Amino acid sequence: MVERPRPQSVGVRGKRLRALFRYWNEKRGDLPMPQRAQIDPIEIARLLPVVVMADAAPTGARIRLIGTEATVGYGQEMRGRLVDEMDFGEFTPFWQEAFALVAASAGPAFAAGTFTKGNQHCCVEIALMPLSEDGLRVSQIFGGLLIAPVDQSGMIAPRSAPAYVSRIVDDYEANCSASERCCR
Repeated sequence: MVERPRPQSVGVRGKRLRALFRYWNEKRGDLPMPQRAQIDPIEIARLLPVVVMADAAPTGARIRLIGTEATVGYGQEMRGRLVDEMDFGEFTPFWQEAFALVAASAGPAFAAGTFTKGNQHCCVEIALMPLSEDGLRVSQIFGGLLIAPVDQSGMIAPRSAPAYVSRIVDDYEANCSASERCCR
């Protein structure tokens, strides 16, 4: 069996999001994704204010847990809500696509952009990674959410920067031709 390189958090700007990604990557070892039981809140205590945990289901992802800093940044409680019910203004389709991408690909995804909350322009950045109970199917989505006013965040470029969603790919995929990727 050929050992595949591990995904890299290229493009993820937030230090805490990169730390969550590294933690997830360590926990998964040689598997495509770790099990939920491997995620220990005590090990990531300093990151809990930005943690997101959602249950993946055919009807859509539902937020199970969200850190206090992320909740304050959003402006209201998000626990128990479907991802598709949440309004991030112009960032909403990117938010939804990031969760859908993790669920469909069983791989990590990242999105960044801006949205307006009241009269305040905010930066938003999210890194999401899959968790599995059976080692095959995505059962939960784990990650972090950073939201900050543009002038305080230092996360992304000013308002003119386009929002985007991307997979966090490993070196193997980045160096393969399109025909090699679609044949796996």
